[in-house]
Amino acid sequence: MVHNFASCVEGRARDDPHRRRSGEPLGLSVVRVDFFFMKTSAQGDETVPCLAACDVETGYGVVSVVTKKGPQDKHAVRVTLQLLEELGCSSGVILQSDAEAAATELVRAVASSRPGKTIVRQCPVASHGSNGTVERFIQSVQGLARTLRAGFAQQTEMELPATAQLSAWLIRHAAWVVTRYQKHADGRTSYQRVHNVPYSSVICEFGEHVMARKPGDVRQKFQENWFDGIWLGRSSGSDEHYIGTRDGLKRARTIKRHDPCSRWKAALLKEVKGLPWNPFSTGMSGSSENADPITIIPPRVVRIVPAPGGIGSDSMHAAREGRRADQDLQSFHAVHGRTQGCSACSFGARSRSHSFECRERQKNIADRLPRKHSMMKPTSKFLRLEVARLQNHHCLRMGPQAAWL
Repeated sequence: MVHNFASCVEGRARDDPHRRRSGEPLGLSVVRVDFFFMKTSAQGDETVPCLAACDVETGYGVVSVVTKKGPQDKHAVRVTLQLLEELGCSSGVILQSDAEAAATELVRAVASSRPGKTIVRQCPVASHGSNGTVERFIQSVQGLARTLRAGFAQQTEMELPATAQLSAWLIRHAAWVVTRYQKHADGRTSYQRVHNVPYSSVICEFGEHVMARKPGDVRQKFQENWFDGIWLGRSSGSDEHYIGTRDGLKRARTIKRHDPCSRWKAALLKEVKGLPWNPFSTGMSGSSENADPITIIPPRVVRIVPAPGGIGSDSMHAAREGRRADQDLQSFHAVHGRTQGCSACSFGARSRSHSFECRERQKNIADRLPRKHSMMKPTSKFLRLEVARLQNHHCLRMGPQAAWL
């Protein structure tokens, strides 16, 4: 039996595989953005839209409930901008979304709201595998959110619908926990991949009744300086505690936990006010048009390409810093060679951080240097000194390449 090419393709051909890219243009970080929905089976509960954004290389991400999909929700833009600040994408980034209009409009709004190079990229239509990193991140967050909701119900005998104010904080906290405590195949968390250290601050159970200290000095010596509240999570920027109260959302640096018999207060849970985008809201429909006092990074002046500056401008300063970083990287490579698999070593240090293995290698090199140079950055001054020392001892012959040292 003879089959033609068209018949074989129609009957047995498969979709092209989704292969991981070995490197991105100009060594830029890739942040993928997607929307998803949360809902319970409770009668009268409604579907709640959520925004998820995740870095491909580190898995570091954020999830937030939004009032609507797209850039019309200012909180969604601010959350994405804050994630880019936490990742250190100051010079350039690739924002990738699916072909949905709301997602593409959001990434364009983010691109126009930040300085530096921003490349907007879309996935093929109906190709979920092309956005696989953020899809997997959403699955982890959804699973932990269900676990936290079940634990909350077990402690308080309260079933949280998706439209409850506490649910917005619970979903945000689930993503916060996944980023800081879920380990990858290399044994490190996403937080550790970005900051090079594991997260070590103390946390409580979501919805737990705590005592929080009022910020600032005690002005009235006969006035108490602590207040009751519900623990809703910690800030990604300042690491402060988010405390829900009857008067709205508050932040505190120091908290004290009650004894196990007094850690759950159903009456106070029902009176808590505040949302991630509106600290004094009494319902999920609170507006996000006003400036968000919880977000650490406020909206910036809209510009896509920074205007060229004159003498002493920020652009010239950034250019000088970029040239200095390139020289430091050349010095490190001249003495010790490139680190295999490190994007910064392959594409340049201006727009991408060195990998964990590369930073550990640089640290080990720094530890072998004399004490007076041990606190210097591995890719800066002490490498210049080491090059000069090796040249003086005839251990390194660089010829004209060392003229700039």
